[in-house]
Amino acid sequence: MTIEAVPDSKTNIKEDMIKIFETIVDEKNNIIIPNFSDMVEQITPDEERMYEKINEFNIDEIRDSLPPHKKSWDQVRLLMSLWRLPQIFIDDIDECICDKKDMSIVKRHFIIYKQDPNLIREDRGRESPAVFDSVLEKNIVMVPLCSKNSNHAEANERISARCYYEGTKLLAAYMFQLAEKPKSKANLKS
Repeated sequence: MTIEAVPDSKTNIKEDMIKIFETIVDEKNNIIIPNFSDMVEQITPDEERMYEKINEFNIDEIRDSLPPHKKSWDQVRLLMSLWRLPQIFIDDIDECICDKKDMSIVKRHFIIYKQDPNLIREDRGRESPAVFDSVLEKNIVMVPLCSKNSNHAEANERISARCYYEGTKLLAAYMFQLAEKPKSKANLKS
């Protein structure tokens, strides 16, 4: 999200955003917007059984990294809070003074070869793509190549063969789409 300061504003944007976010979530990241929870569909027994059947997930591997109020939760409750229930998470607010307006754009266009996209997104910001974008002024592709046991963003990060091949297919699909785009007049002259 990008918010621009209004010229001659008497308030600080960062402080204003913190105050706004404090009014819509509590200390346990529960959304406290009036009547918001009424819009979330109730969990059905079938859906709960689906979460119970997930056996590739070991809650003990991540328990230490959980907030204190979630450490005692069982697997079903934790998975539903991460995947099903709406959340608002603010990791950090960066102030940026720059000429370029759009630092990061995620378009809602999904094509995955022979399967439906799961649309799971990581909720952490990425600074390096914004830097590359401002320097290179070219398209940037971020391919998620990690699985749950890959030591993501740490020393000795591992990429499984399956994730590597799936990422390669994703990159090939992206390049195929770029090839299908009509060339601009500027590209034809060079």
